[in-house]
Amino acid sequence: MPREGTRMAGLREREVGLLPPKLFTNSVMASQDFVQSLGLHKRLRKHMGCVNTISFNGDGSLLLSGSNDRTVVLWNWQGLLPTFTFHTGHFDNVFHAQFMPFSGDRSIVTCAADGQVRHSQIQEGGCVIINVLVDTEEAVHKLAIEPGNPHIFFSCGEDGSVFRFDLREKDVAELFKCAAVDHFGGDTIDLYAITIDPRKPNCFAVAGSDEYVRIYDSRKIYANGNSSFGRPIEYFCPPNMIGANKDGITGLAFSQTSELLASYSFDNIYLFEREHGLHFNNIEVGERLLMTEIEGDCHISTAPLHFCRDKLPIPQIFKGHRNKHTLKGVNFLGPNCDYVTTGSDCAHVFIWKKKNGELMRVMKGGKQIVNCVEQHPSGIVIATSGMDKDIKIWAPGDSENPDEVETDSCCSSSSDFYDSDGYYTFSSDLDSSEEDEEDDDDDNDEDDHSICPFATPPSSPIPCGQGRRRRNPRGGGAEEEEGDAMMRREGTRIAGLREREVGCLPPKLFANSVIASQDFVRSLGVQTRLRKHRGCVNTLSFNGDGSLLLSGSDDRTAVLWNWQGETPTFTFHTGHSDNVFHAQFMPFSGDRSIVTCAADGQVRHSQIQEGGRVITDELVDMEVAVHKLAIEPGNSHTFYSCGEDGFVFHFDLREKDVAELFRCAAVNNFSGDAIELYAITIDPRNPIYFAVAGSDEYVRIYDSRKISGDGNSSFGCPIEYFCPPHMIGENEDGITGLAFSQTSELLASYSYDNIYLFSREHGLHFNNFEVGEIVLMDEAGVCHINKGKASKDKLPVPQVFKGHRNKHTIKGVNFLGPNCDYVATGSDCARVFIWRKKDGQLMRAMKGSRQIVNCVEQDPSGIVIASSGLEKDIKIWAPGESENPDKVDSLSSGSDSDDSLFFDDHLFPSDLDTSDEDEDDDDDEEEDDRSGSSDEDMSDVDIDVSGDHDSEG
Repeated sequence: MPREGTRMAGLREREVGLLPPKLFTNSVMASQDFVQSLGLHKRLRKHMGCVNTISFNGDGSLLLSGSNDRTVVLWNWQGLLPTFTFHTGHFDNVFHAQFMPFSGDRSIVTCAADGQVRHSQIQEGGCVIINVLVDTEEAVHKLAIEPGNPHIFFSCGEDGSVFRFDLREKDVAELFKCAAVDHFGGDTIDLYAITIDPRKPNCFAVAGSDEYVRIYDSRKIYANGNSSFGRPIEYFCPPNMIGANKDGITGLAFSQTSELLASYSFDNIYLFEREHGLHFNNIEVGERLLMTEIEGDCHISTAPLHFCRDKLPIPQIFKGHRNKHTLKGVNFLGPNCDYVTTGSDCAHVFIWKKKNGELMRVMKGGKQIVNCVEQHPSGIVIATSGMDKDIKIWAPGDSENPDEVETDSCCSSSSDFYDSDGYYTFSSDLDSSEEDEEDDDDDNDEDDHSICPFATPPSSPIPCGQGRRRRNPRGGGAEEEEGDAMMRREGTRIAGLREREVGCLPPKLFANSVIASQDFVRSLGVQTRLRKHRGCVNTLSFNGDGSLLLSGSDDRTAVLWNWQGETPTFTFHTGHSDNVFHAQFMPFSGDRSIVTCAADGQVRHSQIQEGGRVITDELVDMEVAVHKLAIEPGNSHTFYSCGEDGFVFHFDLREKDVAELFRCAAVNNFSGDAIELYAITIDPRNPIYFAVAGSDEYVRIYDSRKISGDGNSSFGCPIEYFCPPHMIGENEDGITGLAFSQTSELLASYSYDNIYLFSREHGLHFNNFEVGEIVLMDEAGVCHINKGKASKDKLPVPQVFKGHRNKHTIKGVNFLGPNCDYVATGSDCARVFIWRKKDGQLMRAMKGSRQIVNCVEQDPSGIVIASSGLEKDIKIWAPGESENPDKVDSLSSGSDSDDSLFFDDHLFPSDLDTSDEDEDDDDDEEEDDRSGSSDEDMSDVDIDVSGDHDSEG
């Protein structure tokens, strides 16, 4: 069945209408593939100082940012444009800015290092009205908007005060000052974070300069007589940090299910649930005043927590990042909050899996500290910012600068990846030379006309915040960076996903855009293994709708698979007396008409009857093997075959006789020699054309309307030849596989060589190049042999795909993707190779078995691929985690310049046996003995072998 993280089932159900668009989108964004495919796609540049805050509006169309330059910018982030910029009126660095919900994105609240909380209202015409709501002596760090309320929000600051604001009211309510746990001493703590539980909006959490997260109920905040301190209803703290932490908490975030993240300074991130609460575990926090039975007498009760720490449940931990020098937020990612993310002092963005704390990604997001990571409301993209002056937009697909994205998707929490302090270790210097270039033009790019006029115009940014902390809690500014707008790079699915969600993109087109993406290819893993055959699986093909997979084997049986259920639905013996080389469904036959060819030289037609009886007819019987069949597209009766004797046959199942079209001649055709044929394929765009190839270097194209003899021979006359220029007259091993694309491009896989992509302009006849020796008659009627040829150097060179090994068996080749964007084949090294068609770049080299892989076939929907070879099972590949990740070897960064790195014998050794797979062999044999088919025992079907036909030749 599909493994965790795969999008196979969701995409298929979406296509057949069983999965609503929103649920499908959620399943995609919750997948590990989605997280692992995130890349840096856009940079938003406008600010002149550190970007301390970013937040999206309700529908995700706008991004709001605030900076040390004291301005706020509203971004059309998809268009890379600032739509509106205004000065907030703050006198110091802006720390937080948010849209008020349901306000038409015109009501914005901000807080800053100057201790003020301000409300800005954008009027028609661009005028901004700004009101100061509160002005304290210390910095105000965070705001928390009451979910769904356009009027009410909370703030917290370094003086420990928590305020509640109602924009409909003139006065502001100071709820309490947050007390140290020894609260009767009168001390307060600095507050750096506040967040509201979205499931219970009456509950909110605050945290600051000590080790405790405090939960308050806004309905129960009250004074205790002689003090103004609020009473928390719960405390959270990791057991090992109770009474020990000196640096506090910098970020908080609630999930949709009331889980709470807390990012500790100089420590890790912790995930708290209800059962981690200290009150829930009957633990009293700190020293408290107790009244004795004698009225008026009181004493201090010191609650010794050390003795009971071991009894407290331990929260999930997320480690590896660095949180020392600034106040960093923390956030959940995914529609179901499946992931945890934060920035780091090392200029990276970290993403963990929530359920187990596994580190999924470490992405380099700039030159300097990353403080903010915010997810788009739809979950399609995330935005990050920090001490650099730009904002990074991350989305699935290729990064705008791949070497700046350091991905460690297979990292775990083991000590191998962490130093002695528990921080993730990097193998290289993280600064990128590309980013070190200063852009002195950023200042000139500032759109002064878009900044609303104030009595006091904005001056230069103040580099540091004010307050009582011994270190700058937000950091200074970053160097100016290059100001060019970065457009979306190839491979991203962001536009398609958004357009699909708003109904602008039909499901089929969206599915095609996903399947055609490089992310899709890079996320392929072995999801299922189909076991039934007792010999090598030589042929695979899907039926028209992809619901069934047909396989044929050396055991001479054909199996119809419900590949999604991992079960064989029907098995029958083909009637062949030797290895089955090719088997295919005839279209529009209800998947009951199957044609096969084999090493015994026979071509057979099998019809599955009601009740499971199979009628098998022999259509032709040759002396040598028949290797391939080619079904005429959309025709349920007509197909072709080719074999080692060089014959090409045309079959019409409505007719009794079989037509022998021609015997394929060697290029020196007057000698009478024929070549062995291993491959035949029909052009889907022009079904009158088909290609054959075999034991020489030429691919021959025929027009079925023009096949004729040349007088004294029965050879057909090709209308075109294809061959790489350097191989003309040189190749001794031939071609093993052919495939046409939807646009008539032709792939040819050469034995002991590479794969080549031919288009019309590569044709030898097209280039006036005569093939082989030809007989010419002069004016006197005398015949002579003309050996003259045009220069090879003038012939165009086809695209080459290299790296695989094609020496020991006859391997097919295929296009992948809805638009044939990729090329795939098997290899002697037991891998499946996938290249990008347009430039031949090697995208994947996936180990899927112990022995040679010969067949790679794509499901008609493009969601999965199937592969087989000398092993007895069939592998189903789909996006998601591999059933055995260590057997999937991805070389997505390969290029032609790295030939010696990717293609030498050290990387793909000849001995590929894997102990994990060896263990399965004995079990497979036993299983096959019980359920497999053989010549002697075919109890699951009735076979009627009849109607043997002799060929005309």
